[in-house]
Amino acid sequence: MNKIFAAYYNRDINELGQLYSEKEDRQFNEAVFDLFDTLAKKGIHSVLITKQNPYIGNGQFFGYWEPGKDFRFTAKSEIVKPALVFDKGHIDFNDGFLNIFNSHDFARLGRNKYTQSVIAEEFVPHTKLVCSERDYDDVLKSIKTDKIVAKPLDKNGGKGVTLFDRDRLKDNQVFPVIMQEFVETNDGIEGMVEGRHDIRLYIIDGEAVISSIRQPAKGGWLSNTHMGGTIRFFNKSKINRELLEFAKPIIKKFDSLGGKYYSIDFIHGNGKWYMVEMNDRPGIPALQQDTNGAIRDFYEKFSNMIIKELA
Repeated sequence: MNKIFAAYYNRDINELGQLYSEKEDRQFNEAVFDLFDTLAKKGIHSVLITKQNPYIGNGQFFGYWEPGKDFRFTAKSEIVKPALVFDKGHIDFNDGFLNIFNSHDFARLGRNKYTQSVIAEEFVPHTKLVCSERDYDDVLKSIKTDKIVAKPLDKNGGKGVTLFDRDRLKDNQVFPVIMQEFVETNDGIEGMVEGRHDIRLYIIDGEAVISSIRQPAKGGWLSNTHMGGTIRFFNKSKINRELLEFAKPIIKKFDSLGGKYYSIDFIHGNGKWYMVEMNDRPGIPALQQDTNGAIRDFYEKFSNMIIKELA
């Protein structure tokens, strides 16, 4: 088999043959099937590789999974040598024979929010690295907002993110973290969204191809869907023009550092745009989430990038 594309996930396939079985995550399982189906229609053989498939060197894995019926994967006990690997699980065993996107260097950048804030300093809310309580005085001198956001350096999905009143800064903190000024987004964006929000741009080969608008649950402030937030997808023609212009130099920075597929989150508050963070391995949206053709546009762009990389 020539020109095999593999998606690597740092998870186990469960006894039902599913990558994700939890109800709130089931769309991620279906998204892999949607991607593989799109690629199959373009003549590309795709396989899934998980923690259960050991890397044996020289770009080879022992065993892989193929899509079966009812969104279940079927195990194959054969050696496979993919020509290209989409790393959704932070591969740390590359001996130089694996052709991976995104690169290890870019993945490390995705796991360090402080490094991101330095690279995009002029675009993010004012940010300080905090390594111990000794740094608190400096934080309070430089961050003037009544509320302060604390984030772990290396977690995604809103995990570990907390919002403090500035006089409660020392409560139950784990170091190191970054602390940022809190930007209130209650005013929304005229013509796009009412109330608190964030907007994610999905970047493929340097182009913002689709966007999503996420909003927190009532009374909340984190928009992550795992925390009860809602999400809507939009194709490129619906992305705010002002946001696209704001994002251009940021995308250029991250592309120059090796990004092939990633996302950037933005918010609008105080009358201006801010970058929140970059995610080096965002989830692939599933076609079941599509309401206006945006996700079909995404699959077309994503599959074309894979075909180009395999050429």
